[in-house]
Amino acid sequence: MAIETIDDVLYKLDQIIATAHDGLDRIGYFACLYRHVTYAVKMGIAQNQFEDGPRMQKLDIAFAGRYFQMLDEWSRNSVLLQSWRIAFEATRTDQPIVTQHLFLAMNPHISLDLALAAAQTCPGAQLASLQNDFNKINDILASLLQKVEDELTDIWPVLKFINSVAQQHNNLFGFSLEGARANAWSNAQRLAYMTADEQQAEILRLDAGVAQLGQSIWQPGAWISLGITLLRWLQNGTVDHIIEVLSDHKFQQDLFTDQAAVQARATTLQNPTAGSSQTTPKAS
Repeated sequence: MAIETIDDVLYKLDQIIATAHDGLDRIGYFACLYRHVTYAVKMGIAQNQFEDGPRMQKLDIAFAGRYFQMLDEWSRNSVLLQSWRIAFEATRTDQPIVTQHLFLAMNPHISLDLALAAAQTCPGAQLASLQNDFNKINDILASLLQKVEDELTDIWPVLKFINSVAQQHNNLFGFSLEGARANAWSNAQRLAYMTADEQQAEILRLDAGVAQLGQSIWQPGAWISLGITLLRWLQNGTVDHIIEVLSDHKFQQDLFTDQAAVQARATTLQNPTAGSSQTTPKAS
């Protein structure tokens, strides 16, 4: 199907999630998180939270299109990017924990796909005007990732300990969302001034470093891997159950409750006489 609107993106993600759920495919983990991010962008556009709503929809479609392209290439065994191949291959085994699966997919999708989507949406000097909205997408992802990790502790309480250790050691698996965002923007600044052929060549060049990080996320070292193996024995929940948890619309509802509160505080600071009649949209 042709992807022309954000609703088209959501529909295709729903199909991917449903197929992954029925097929016990761990690819569904990241697809669930990405579905929430896409929905958040849709609602953000509706609430005029971005500086340029139509531009943001164009960026979101291009961003998602890269993910769909990688999935299609994976289904045909023709993935060119090693970083995405690592993320997909990891879904074939139960060795990585859920957080690793999410990081493995976020790694190339932010550093490479978001960078390219931004450069193609706002080529050349136009890119500078996108930076604020670019950062908002990453802020949404960070908010949702935290909510996902909090929810996963219900089926895997020991994840609280893992997250605590990760924070103390500047992330247990070497992945930093803040670092990925900075890399993506830096990459976008170069890609924005390139031709289409030059962009593809640059993405392939950048892939080597992104793949190296992906490998360290999947196999973070002997002692950490041993610890994860021991902790994994305490995990509850099958693949389909984890996908059900990750698909919960509660994430969306909580996110918009948080966003509404932030917006209300900002409005109050700007206009102390403003009322509190704002409502939070329902998740769909």
